[in-house]
Amino acid sequence: MLSHRLQLDALRVASFINHFYPGESMNRLLLGTCVLAATFAIGAAPAAAAPNDQRPITTVDTFPPHVVTDLPCLEGEEFVATGKVTARVRFVQDEKGLHFVFWARNEGTVVPVDGTGLTYVESGNVDRRAVNVNLINGVFVSSFTNNDSFVAYQDGKVDASSTIRIHEHEQFVGFDTDGDGVPDVVRVEISNVRLSCP
Repeated sequence: MLSHRLQLDALRVASFINHFYPGESMNRLLLGTCVLAATFAIGAAPAAAAPNDQRPITTVDTFPPHVVTDLPCLEGEEFVATGKVTARVRFVQDEKGLHFVFWARNEGTVVPVDGTGLTYVESGNVDRRAVNVNLINGVFVSSFTNNDSFVAYQDGKVDASSTIRIHEHEQFVGFDTDGDGVPDVVRVEISNVRLSCP
């Protein structure tokens, strides 16, 4: 019975993430991780009230050269991108709620398709998402922080005036007002996006 409830809790968090982060490239990874955590919950001992603390899961995905047109500040311009994403997930749950943390570090290089112009190297990226659910008082808290920069290079030298910098921080709080384990009321507490374009 407890393992079934923990599975439902994980799936509710997946639904919560899907609602607040629709269409984002990492959304599928987040949802897949929640489903994976839900399957881990099957092994939870129903007689024990100890938290089900999953060891961190780390993945590294390397991306072959592909054309992108959505580089921040330079939307529509074509670049050939290569790189990798290192992601780590941690999931802790018990009958009172759960704590879910996801972070990703993106590293990449984008070169203009025509071979002329600036090359951008993505560095310093930290994309962190956290979800905390307290089933006792019905509070769901989700936060997202992303600090990133695309350092511009011209002829192998840094062009600081053309570097792109991104800072995003959002925090949502949801309230379960009818006791069904799903947030009914959501309000934005913090939404801060800063983009520094050349």
